[in-house]
Amino acid sequence: MWFNIDGRDKKYRDELGAFIERGYKIRIKSMKEHKRGWYGETWKIDCADGRHLFAKIIYFPKQATIYQRCFPVLEYMKNNGIDFVSQFIPAANGESYLTFKGGTLGLFKFVDGIHADNGGTDDNPVRLAPYMVKIYNLPLPAFDVEREDYSYDTFAYLENQMRELKKKDPEAYGIVKANWDVMVSVNENKKRFAEICRKKQSRLYITSGDIGGNSLINDKGEIIIIDWDWIKLATPERDFCWYFKDPKLMDEINNAFAAAGFDYKLDMDIVSYWIYFNHIYFLTETIDCLLFNPLSRAQVIQRIKWHFDENMCFVQRLEHLEKLHKEAK
Repeated sequence: MWFNIDGRDKKYRDELGAFIERGYKIRIKSMKEHKRGWYGETWKIDCADGRHLFAKIIYFPKQATIYQRCFPVLEYMKNNGIDFVSQFIPAANGESYLTFKGGTLGLFKFVDGIHADNGGTDDNPVRLAPYMVKIYNLPLPAFDVEREDYSYDTFAYLENQMRELKKKDPEAYGIVKANWDVMVSVNENKKRFAEICRKKQSRLYITSGDIGGNSLINDKGEIIIIDWDWIKLATPERDFCWYFKDPKLMDEINNAFAAAGFDYKLDMDIVSYWIYFNHIYFLTETIDCLLFNPLSRAQVIQRIKWHFDENMCFVQRLEHLEKLHKEAK
């Protein structure tokens, strides 16, 4: 977790516990920090009635706004029979979330399990496909949900961050600057594929954007997909691009879609867009953590280095894409 809450004192914890008890009409037996999530300050709560809950608070205004958008979609999925995603607990006043000290606080049923990507198997995307197909088959919500249009200029956002980093954290600035040529090249490819994607008439579906890192396997072997902060109406490539390490995987995912009765095949151009986009976007998310919360600096500096040097989520995929596109010429 990149929002460091080690400095939270007893007074803060007592105030938070009392706030949750009042706001949700529950009695807390114990409340402990639970490191799960990106920006979220997260706590596991054991209730006097035997329930286990999970509280997540986001103080960063940009991310809090995104976080708030997930609640109506989670409710929509639940009402349409999707029981393998995060389930939030409404507050006593009926609201989906509350505000604590300026932060957005949501309370959820606690999901116990291991991350699917760490479960000792290589077939996670194939296992996830039938779950996601159930979500993709839902009619789109009647209420407004953000739609992907391939227009967001995340590189311009990165450039603004770099100007701020240069003044506030020269070390972090230097790490990114040393890899600037790579980012420029990634951005050129992102723009190229964005233009291609805009010309495609693609149907949109409810997507998570980060299913791999947020899929837990419980003790029954069932998958529960948590943390829907990045909900967006997009195409399935947004969810499955993370697994693009081996060309065989695309065929395997498409076959899993077909087996689940979903008439869709992953599009190489759209997969390419999301890999290039995510390489920039998740770097900006990491830098945001540093700029908003300097207490996370030690973790973030390592994360920035990892982004360029060891990150199999991005570097290996970029190399693989370059090879495939050269072979296609």
